[in-house]
Amino acid sequence: MVKVTGESLIKPAETVIPFWIPLIFALTLILKLHSILPMTIFATEVQYSLIKILLFTLLEDLSLFATVLLLCLLLGRIRFLSSFLIAVLLSLYVADTLLIRSLFSRLTIKQLYRYADELPAVMTFLTWWHLPVLIIVVSLIWRTRKMKVRFRKGRPAIIFSSLLIAALPWVLSGLYTWDPVIDYAFCNVLRINSKVAVFPGVSTRNLQQTETEFTDLAQELAQNPGQRIGITPHGQELHQQGGENNLKPNFIIVLSESLSRIDSKRSGGLYNRLPLIDDVASQGITLTNVIANGSNTSEALVSLLTGEEPYPTRMTEDSLKVRFPPLGCEQGADNLVCQAKKNGYRTIFISNAPLEFQQNRSWLTGIGFDRVEGGESEFFEAQPKASFGAAPDQFLFDRALSVIERQAQPFFLVLMTISLHRPYLVPEDAERISGIDFHNLLHYVDQTTHGFWEQLSQSGFFANGRLVLVGDHRRMTPLEPLELQETGVDSLGRVFGCVVGKGIPADRFVHTPLNLNDLMNILWVDLSGGDVDYTALDRFNKGVILGMGFPFTTHLLNIDLAQIQVRIPGRKPQLISLNRRIAPSRFADDPQMQQVVAYMILNAGRLERLQREHDESLKKNK
Repeated sequence: MVKVTGESLIKPAETVIPFWIPLIFALTLILKLHSILPMTIFATEVQYSLIKILLFTLLEDLSLFATVLLLCLLLGRIRFLSSFLIAVLLSLYVADTLLIRSLFSRLTIKQLYRYADELPAVMTFLTWWHLPVLIIVVSLIWRTRKMKVRFRKGRPAIIFSSLLIAALPWVLSGLYTWDPVIDYAFCNVLRINSKVAVFPGVSTRNLQQTETEFTDLAQELAQNPGQRIGITPHGQELHQQGGENNLKPNFIIVLSESLSRIDSKRSGGLYNRLPLIDDVASQGITLTNVIANGSNTSEALVSLLTGEEPYPTRMTEDSLKVRFPPLGCEQGADNLVCQAKKNGYRTIFISNAPLEFQQNRSWLTGIGFDRVEGGESEFFEAQPKASFGAAPDQFLFDRALSVIERQAQPFFLVLMTISLHRPYLVPEDAERISGIDFHNLLHYVDQTTHGFWEQLSQSGFFANGRLVLVGDHRRMTPLEPLELQETGVDSLGRVFGCVVGKGIPADRFVHTPLNLNDLMNILWVDLSGGDVDYTALDRFNKGVILGMGFPFTTHLLNIDLAQIQVRIPGRKPQLISLNRRIAPSRFADDPQMQQVVAYMILNAGRLERLQREHDESLKKNK
């Protein structure tokens, strides 16, 4: 029996805890169940029943509650320590639930460390309803601060029962292999953090073993880390021809925030929320099978501009300069920016987003851009602000048009938008078509992007220019019920992509599986005057370039848990944990997956070596 009472005498056989502890758990668990119930369509993917998922969630959260109860009972006499630990654990539980609800992401100690210096930017993820919820919870705690929960059992019995309940998920996880998607979505905040702590990156032994077993692939990656396809002899001949054909085309790359395939009917999505952008795509080639390499904008920048895979390593810091040490053109870097400069292009990067976030500005400068302008510039600072505390996208496109007008030499221009970023603040002058701000912002991005294309057309840009429009990552929202029902986990990582302009045939579709670093290979050859048939892009996939005999894509689903989704045509997406246990030998009965896993291990190992060398050089220069 459990009783809730006010202050009174405590009987010796009873165990007493503050009422606000189970109150917070109950409220948060209700919020969590409300958030995850729509995601139980995952059951169709991994053959879990709804009852199993609910029991899994309740068991995980009861385990966390039992842990708090143990802290309360065992450290009760050390009031400051017990109160501090309980407050930290409850705060993690509540914050983790809010992250699941808003971003389908989990809260880890690594994330707290990683974004500690970026708190103002992180705070922009908070939406208006978080404040009243916080006020209500604090008010309830204050009103019930003197109330107690009494268990009519002695302290030893409660401690023993709590130990059993707290340990149960850990014991079961050792006995059974849970599906990684289910485990990621529904295990409690302590267990999700234990996974991060236990498996930090690829082991040295498995890396060395992979280098020995896959010698050809290791040598290919060592000699050709960006998986460049090179320039065909025919392409060189085309570039050497005289007349108008010898004019180098100008390039504009729009890396569009959260532009997802799911919202584009033309590219194969379920919804028709981007009709005007679909109209732009109809003027050229629609890329229906583009998969983001990573899950955030920084990882998209790295993949698209340098060809690097954003695989997890033991590096804990998340700034671009540390995680992906920038190599400049003078150091012989083989990135897209240096390739453009080598071929006579002026290279420009403009974004309305704040580029100081994660040291993006210094990284962009480091890889060779002639000009870098971000949201902190005088022009953007003077504009009204919306999502992420940045000027809306219309001002970015206006700025780009004014810069283009002044360019005399061929230019390579990269634009990075921000308006479709959470917390989805609609610009004041934007047209509202719905009571849902996210839908209003999709409409705004659809209109402004189409307007930019129209202005480029009117200016004559496409007579000798190409526009590449691609999403940086799938939007930061949980998969929608219809999306889960129709496509399930295959929706993860899918972004919109199209190419329009000079030499690009209209109203065509290309279904080749492409990561952003595969798209980088296409542009690398095109910038070099090479022969690129945009209607036949199979040869640009990394699997084909490396001689693996089949195309594939990878998508970093979660860096802290090192979860990577692998797609091979004709097969269901497979989730791989790139941790210390991973080795190609675990896939001995699957030769294709064995090669992909070897590719991931070798790339992660090479990236970690670069990080160590960069760190050592910084220490020497101090």
